[in-house]
Amino acid sequence: NIVEQEQWITDAAIYGNNVHVYAETDSPVKALGDVLRRNSIEDFKIVKAAPTLEDVFVKETRPKGNDRNA
Repeated sequence: NIVEQEQWITDAAIYGNNVHVYAETDSPVKALGDVLRRNSIEDFKIVKAAPTLEDVFVKETRPKGNDRNA
């Protein structure tokens, strides 16, 4: 997975046609855009948003081995 190869991305989850990315960087929108363009992905929209209740539930119910920060 292109996104999960980046060390500053702590987790990523697919929600329908969207990918929710959890990042630890000062400018995640720019950094993620750079990663996508570097991998020849040009048609994307990035929206910085607070985690939803569903995001928290999915992250907390995953086996701990799936979280790179565990």
